[in-house]
Amino acid sequence: MNFVPKIGYTVLIALVSLFISCTADIEPYEGEIPDNPAPTSLPTLSTTNLSNILTTSSTSGGVITADGGSAITKRGVVWNTSGNPTISNSKTEDGTGIGNFSSSITGLSANTRYYVRAYATNSNGTSYGQQISFTTATVTTVAPSLFMAGTFNGTQMSNMRPAWYGGAFGGLEEVDINYDYNYDRYLQLQGNGLNGLQMNIWIPEAQWRVGTYTLFDHDHYRSPSSNAWLIQNLPAVSSTDIVSGTITITEFNLTTKKIKGTFSFTYENFMTAGGPNQGPYQVTNGTFDYKLNDPYFN
Repeated sequence: MNFVPKIGYTVLIALVSLFISCTADIEPYEGEIPDNPAPTSLPTLSTTNLSNILTTSSTSGGVITADGGSAITKRGVVWNTSGNPTISNSKTEDGTGIGNFSSSITGLSANTRYYVRAYATNSNGTSYGQQISFTTATVTTVAPSLFMAGTFNGTQMSNMRPAWYGGAFGGLEEVDINYDYNYDRYLQLQGNGLNGLQMNIWIPEAQWRVGTYTLFDHDHYRSPSSNAWLIQNLPAVSSTDIVSGTITITEFNLTTKKIKGTFSFTYENFMTAGGPNQGPYQVTNGTFDYKLNDPYFN
């Protein structure tokens, strides 16, 4: 029979007693065991589609859905003309934090392709949304306003401007306020064309609104009514009698300072004072588009 040596048995008994004594003194931990801090990463975001693309500007932005465990300290968009723009290129700064933001992209060149990305920066660095490209609008020559146009006795006239437009009165005068002998206020629409043709239409204040009105001859006007005067040969001052006509105001806007509309009338022409009338003739497809630039409207 095998027996444990006496000294080994004594050591074994001592170790067991020590273990029991130590474990009996341990009390359970009643506090909270701290979690290991979550590792931080770069923000997560996307780039907003472009809108309002003009010759030198556009609008974009981004949506930050996660900050990566660290606060967003900068956000905006970056752009260049070569691709994959970074914060070392042109950029905007549009606040902090997660969520949606809008960015105005300015200082661009016309008819040029640009690449844009949203960006967001936290303590770990900067991340970017997807790249979007766009081309700015092309600069176009703005056509002059069509002040007055129409077919005058078979002759098509267009772009008839006031005699004072850009001239002696110091600006691009289009429509001013005049007064008749009864001190009624009128807008005077004037158009000068080729071959000495001049068209004048006066609209009384009572008709400064959208509507259709009778057009009377200026020499026999009935105040306050719309009336017209057509001069066919300025050097000889060959004027006309308006037999009948109408004027329609399609827009009278004090916000945009615009008056627009159409007109047509029948007229007779007399070459010399007291001479026989010739005609009748027709003015058809008459149109007008003017700016209300009298101080009264500003």
